[in-house]
Amino acid sequence: MSAENTAETQPATGMDAKLRPVLAIAWIWVASPFAYGLYKLFQKIDDLFT
Repeated sequence: MSAENTAETQPATGMDAKLRPVLAIAWIWVASPFAYGLYKLFQKIDDLFT
């Protein structure tokens, strides 16, 4: 086994463990307005055809 393979199988430690919550919050920060925008877009599209 090489050092690359063992690094991938080990649990996240150090900086990776600290960044995990930040990445989760960042994804929520971006995805929630995007999802809301899609929701409003589909509402407006529905209003066009009714």
